[in-house]
Amino acid sequence: MIKKSSHSLSQDKLSLSAERAEGLAADERNAWRHDNIGRLSIFCYNHFEASMLQSLARQGFADVKLTHLRVFRNIDYDGTRVTEIAARANVTKGAMSQVLTECERLGYLVATTDAIDARARVVKFTAEGRKLMQHCRKAIAEVEAQFEATVGARKYAELRTLLLEVRAGLAASDDV
Repeated sequence: MIKKSSHSLSQDKLSLSAERAEGLAADERNAWRHDNIGRLSIFCYNHFEASMLQSLARQGFADVKLTHLRVFRNIDYDGTRVTEIAARANVTKGAMSQVLTECERLGYLVATTDAIDARARVVKFTAEGRKLMQHCRKAIAEVEAQFEATVGARKYAELRTLLLEVRAGLAASDDV
């Protein structure tokens, strides 16, 4: 049986309840659907992002939304072209441009003309955006500490190592 969590986040209506995060009703007939590695990864990912938003809100960044996090993680510190950000996020350039405009309005990003290709725009973090990224680093550490506390330091370190190995192995197989 899946335990329900009373912990929820109103921002972006993202709930941390097991049923909501997994997208299925708690039903023994769905056990195979709840317990596969994809679903488990999604649950942890959703919990991770919701916890990050909560941490950022406590740190004074309550205007940051889930969609913004998904943009920020795809921007290099030295700047990235809009088309590359969209490709990394696996969305259209038009969809990405809408979110980037919102992030610019909030003061976290600035888009300038690319020095190499005047047709392209390069997105960079503003001073406030770089400050936010420092707080994101702190939020990530808080969430990872929460995960570690859940399973213990040794198991968490092992999980992290295994995930890094899986990522490396899958990336290598993609290059073939």
